Order: sequence, then C-alpha cells, then structure tokens
Amino acid sequence: MLGRSATVSMTPEEALKHFHGSDGARAGMVSQLMKAIRHPGVRKRIAETREGQLAIRAFHRLPAGLRARISGPGVSLPGANTTATDMAPAIHPLHPSKIAFMTAKTHARIDKARRVLGFAPQFDFTRGIDLTAAWAEWANLL
Repeated sequence: MLGRSATVSMTPEEALKHFHGSDGARAGMVSQLMKAIRHPGVRKRIAETREGQLAIRAFHRLPAGLRARISGPGVSLPGANTTATDMAPAIHPLHPSKIAFMTAKTHARIDKARRVLGFAPQFDFTRGIDLTAAWAEWANLL
C-alpha cells in the first residue's frame, strides 16, 4: 500500500519497463506478501495489533522444529532464531496489469442482492466509511 504522501507518476509503459527490468516478473503475489510481512517495520505494526498479539502467541505454541522452519531472514518475532539486524529482501514491483486491476474505478451496486436475497444494508455508504475509518485508526492502520 502506498503511503499517504506517496504519488505515482509512472505511465503504464514506464511501469511495464520497470517491471520487466526487475525480477518481480518471476515473483508471485504470495512470495511478495511474505517478503512484506518479514520486513521489520511491517512486522512491528502487525505485532501492535490485537490480531498480531494472538498470532505471536500461536507461533510460540508451535513445536520448536516447525518454529525454526518458519523463522527466516527478517523474522523478528520474540524468540525467533534471527537477529533484529536481519533485513528482508526488497519487495518487487507488481505487474502493471495487476496495478491497473487494483486501481480500476469500479461501481458497486446492490440491486441484485436486494432482488434475489432480500438484502437491506444496515448503514448508508457515508456511515460505513466513517465506521471503517474509525476501525482503521483503532487498529493503527492510519
């Protein structure tokens, strides 16, 4: 996810050229996600959440052999077999088609859900966004 002050100024052609110039063309989304999670800054933010605390406790309940296999460069969970100076490898850029898909302007409609399922939203859009923003601040995501 881009930071609040980050801007994207590449054309699609420049993004494709950059993508093919990196080894991101050979890296899958799951491996990129794992690299991001192993980054010390990301790991620290995750560990500060309630869900992160639960994941850390679950990690420590695993058998030692499995914990050792999971622990690798950049893992900084308390008790992991690495040091805080280990750094995760660089995150590779996504393919421009994936960027285009994720940034496409879409319009969600609930007509069919109302018609087929009898769905009725509990909140209007504005109230839902306000609740989402409050949750994101509570979870230290903003």
